[in-house]
Formats: sequence, structure tokens, C-alpha cells
Amino acid sequence: MNLGECLGELHDVLMSMYSEREVSALIKTLRLDWAIINKLSLTDEVSLDLKKEIDGVLSQLKAQKPIQYITEVSHFYKHKFFVNSSVLIPRPETEELVYETIQRLQTTHRNVLEIGSGSGCIPICLKLERSFLNITSIDVSKQALAVAQQNAKVLNAEIEFLKLDFLDKDQWSKLETYDLVVSNPPYIPKSEKSEMDVSTINYEPALALFTEEDPLIFYKKILEFSNTRLNHQGIVCLELNEFRSADVKSLFEPSYHCELINDLQGKPRMMFCKKK
Repeated sequence: MNLGECLGELHDVLMSMYSEREVSALIKTLRLDWAIINKLSLTDEVSLDLKKEIDGVLSQLKAQKPIQYITEVSHFYKHKFFVNSSVLIPRPETEELVYETIQRLQTTHRNVLEIGSGSGCIPICLKLERSFLNITSIDVSKQALAVAQQNAKVLNAEIEFLKLDFLDKDQWSKLETYDLVVSNPPYIPKSEKSEMDVSTINYEPALALFTEEDPLIFYKKILEFSNTRLNHQGIVCLELNEFRSADVKSLFEPSYHCELINDLQGKPRMMFCKKK
């Protein structure tokens, strides 16, 4: 059996679970990003070991495991990032946050703090687009930091990564003052977990998704930190839960000029704040 025939069988099975468009995208992603087959042509013969691996991939797809975790590749802002279950899969909305942040950067914005490293996609892309930035990225997860550091090394982006629990104010002494603070923090209360997709709940790290019952806790801490650690003319750049964007804006508005930005779907998913 050659690769084309094997992928054809995979296609036929997946058609009972997904739409034609989804199946085509899955097959295309496997061919591009799965290292063991992305160098093979459709006419190459498939070994028994590879056939077993493809069957294993099918089992994972049936269990709704995200394909990015199967291939360990996620495409983000023109780059390929290594991902595993220790980090969130980067979303298109976060690409928009990176783009909109870059549009607001000035040459005076040099020292950057990113809160919640994850895969490193935000700080790495900012650094690659604006090499003059000095970026510190923090995360409470040692496993996530290992992924981010690997991506930074492969993509040749010089970032300082620190293991730090941002919700613990006592740990702020390890940080400096900054011209820009950027974050896509956890903002889903655990009480809403049942409303999430099965693939997200079962495979993506809860630590990066969920807060305790206060969904604004990270935004409140970011505001408190920025009140004393954000330099003059500095900005705060945030990704938001569309349903709580007004609440976050209300937190910052007394002391900041706030700009809510809709994503490409017309949802208020980003906010940019400058001290008054």
C-alpha cells in the first residue's frame, strides 16, 4: 500500500466524523506537518510500522485530539511553533493581538513584559518583528517554559523566560519596570468548563485556560502591576473574553485611555490601554 492509498483510507473513515472541508484540512495538515510522512510522495510505499502509526493517528483524531498535538506543530504569524499538551494551541485571535500590538509600538517602547508564555508565540513574534525589543516572558508552568524556550532557540529569538506566579504579588520583586505589558491570560472560570469543546477540555492545559471563580483576576493583577511598573507613555495590550470585554475596560478606564478592538469576526477581543 502506498501513502496515497493509506491516506485515502484515512479520509474515508474521517468522513463519517467530519465535514469534507475539515477532513481535507486534516489530511493536508498531516502531510505538511507530520515529520514521518511530510517527506514522502503519495506513490511511496508505506511500511507496516508507518501504517500502524497512521492507524494510531486515526484513533487520536477519533478521540478529538487536536491535530496540532498529534503533529506537534502549530502555525502562527508566519512561523512554525512546536506545541504539546503543556501549552495552549495558539489561536488566530492571538495573531491579531500580536499584529495590533506591533502597530502601536514606538521606538520608546523597548522593555516588554509578557505574562503567560505558553508556547512563546507572542514574545517570539514580537521580537522577530521588532528586534530592538527587550522582552521578558513569565509563566508559572515549568513545562510550558521549556516549550517556549525551545521555540525561541529554533526561531532565533532572544527572550528572557522566567518561572513566576504572577498572581503572587510577592514575586513581583523579581520583575522590573516596563514600557509595554502584553498578555493573553486565563479568563474562563472553572464553572464554565462544561461549556467548552471536548477537545479543549480533554487535551489543552487547564492552568492556561481557567481561573477560579473570578474571571477577571488576572486583569485585576495586571492593572495593579501596571499602576506602579508601567513607564510613562507605556501601554498595556490584552486579549479578552468577548463576553467580559466591557468589564475589563471598566477596570482600567479610571486611570487609562482604553481602546477596545474587534477581531476579524467582529468580536471585542483586544484592548489597548495607555495611562492618563
